[in-house]
Amino acid sequence: MTRLAQWLDPTRLALPLAVAAAALGSTLPAQTVRGTVVEHESRQPLAGVTISLSTPQGDVLQTSESNERGEFAVRAPGKGQYLAIFRRVGFQPAISAPFEVGADDVELFVSLVRAGTELDTVVVRGKRGVTTGEEYFTRHQALGRGTFFGPGDIENAGTTYLTEVLEKAPDIWIDRIGARMEPVVRSRKGCLEVRINLQPLPKAAQPAMDRRDWAVGQFLGLDEMYPTKRIAGVEVYPRFEDVPAEWQPMLEKRCGAVMIWTNLAW
Repeated sequence: MTRLAQWLDPTRLALPLAVAAAALGSTLPAQTVRGTVVEHESRQPLAGVTISLSTPQGDVLQTSESNERGEFAVRAPGKGQYLAIFRRVGFQPAISAPFEVGADDVELFVSLVRAGTELDTVVVRGKRGVTTGEEYFTRHQALGRGTFFGPGDIENAGTTYLTEVLEKAPDIWIDRIGARMEPVVRSRKGCLEVRINLQPLPKAAQPAMDRRDWAVGQFLGLDEMYPTKRIAGVEVYPRFEDVPAEWQPMLEKRCGAVMIWTNLAW
């Protein structure tokens, strides 16, 4: 039986939400993505949620809708990698990290957050097979590649600035750009992709290339959005070749990667 776990993180759409996914063995027909959608606070089932199954490139292949019990099922065209997108009026949309559909069904457990609610990333665990940030961290540390900062390392760094922790890693340096000297994490080995709980950085944490972005308070920056008190672990891979094989397909380019784990995903 294959198993899979993915976080659905607000950073993908710069919106808070919560989801974890697990590929579970099932007696139901193969190559089906199914699961349950609930309201985040009450955990009550949500009907009328539109579920779109798409390719990692964003091409929608199939759609379905949750019933009164919050249950849904979407038939995948075949084996391969997909994304699931969840939308309902009055709630913030959710989008998954890529997951594999194979011989087993994929079962998703989704909690949608009402529009206007401010939340950090929350991990809603499925029945089994869900991998936490700490489990990823420990497994990858055993591979002997990259640099790792655990909870103790971050606390001992004695700083509230995440970038001051990151620049302790070999081949990593912090560039400062613009009038506000906004931090950009770079690798001396080439391009670098920074992710939070498996997902790309939200727009608000990325450098503002247009002065109007920060003039109206839209730009917070990496250190402001993710102070060290919110961070449990960091994995640093300056080169693409160092990135764990299970993560390489999710990167937009063949770049090194920094994976930041918040306390709630740990």
